[in-house]
Amino acid sequence: MSEVGKDRLRGNINGMLFDLDGTLVDTSPDIAKALNTALREAGQVTLPFADVTMMIGGGIPSLVARAIERVGASKSLQDTLVDRMFHHYGNGFCVNSRLMAGVPECLFALKRLGLPMAVCTNKDQVIAEKIIGALGINHYFVALVGQQPDVPKKPDPTMLTLAAERIGCTTDTVVLVGDSDVDATAARAAGIPSVIVRNGYFFGNYESLCADFLIDDMAGLMPLLPTLNLV
Repeated sequence: MSEVGKDRLRGNINGMLFDLDGTLVDTSPDIAKALNTALREAGQVTLPFADVTMMIGGGIPSLVARAIERVGASKSLQDTLVDRMFHHYGNGFCVNSRLMAGVPECLFALKRLGLPMAVCTNKDQVIAEKIIGALGINHYFVALVGQQPDVPKKPDPTMLTLAAERIGCTTDTVVLVGDSDVDATAARAAGIPSVIVRNGYFFGNYESLCADFLIDDMAGLMPLLPTLNLV
């Protein structure tokens, strides 16, 4: 934990923002199944689960674009594959998805502190709402900001600003907990301190993210809680 990060957190935090995929929930099994089903329907080869996991980030259109490149398919399949993946994922969004390690305990502790929380994700808004409902954590969150036609996706800071507003906070009084370069970049653009977990869907050099805090998993968030003073 950097000294800069400690200074930014101490004394002025009254809300928490969370990424979804790879931070709160391991959604990779259901994402991989939906993608491979769409690829198979289009007559393309399927991808190993490990490969799909390494390509997750930015939403379904971004994932499909990476998959098309990986299998050597025509880019003309993009729209069709996106539509079919949305279809399959919408029907199986939470079959094998599970909460990440430490998530229940962290959310419970933050709730007891009285901190309002929001989810900020590049995943489709409706599907994201269904996932947190299916996993029984929706009651912890005041708001969820997901992929919508009129809202730029992370790493643009708009989602974070909107999420902070919806929980009654300003960007200088919230923290973003995420798992990737997308989250770290979005937080930096919004002027929000970031906590990045190492067990998500980022497979690069974590030190290069310049996050305020790096933790091994969500259980590592617990030691930070005493430094959060409600405004």
